[in-house]
Amino acid sequence: KYLDLSRPPEPGEIEFYLPVVAQWMLQWAHPHAAWAGEKWVSLSELNPYFMAGWVGMLITGLNMLPISQLDGGHTMYALFLDRAHSFARLFISFAILYVVINLDEAVLWTPMLLLVIFLGIHHPPTRNDNMPLGPLRWTIGLASLAIPMLCFPLLGVRQ
Repeated sequence: KYLDLSRPPEPGEIEFYLPVVAQWMLQWAHPHAAWAGEKWVSLSELNPYFMAGWVGMLITGLNMLPISQLDGGHTMYALFLDRAHSFARLFISFAILYVVINLDEAVLWTPMLLLVIFLGIHHPPTRNDNMPLGPLRWTIGLASLAIPMLCFPLLGVRQ
């Protein structure tokens, strides 16, 4: 079954918010389709490959969030050391504000936020924080911080 976004979703149907990368891919693959700019797709419109890609982007986006022991937290700490704690606090504050403002669709992220807050948002110090990063690693680290913005479906799921 191919992706069919030409029909409107039925009432009560589960819909998934598309990450920015998925929106770009749909616009690139189907530039003249009227539905190519859609940000939500319903479950009945998805095939297993597209659904697996959506879940993969969700997990990748979550893992690269710049907090705690997530890979994004490791990257932030490697780049900014003790200043990473300020970024983590700022990120959590914005995340809470975002969920509150978009409560209807983003309420799905509340348990994840609470879990991260209870586990701790700060990255612990490493054994040797005096190892400098070269310019290539610094650039790759900064570029990798864009991954959550590209892969994370900000509004999650709605019905």
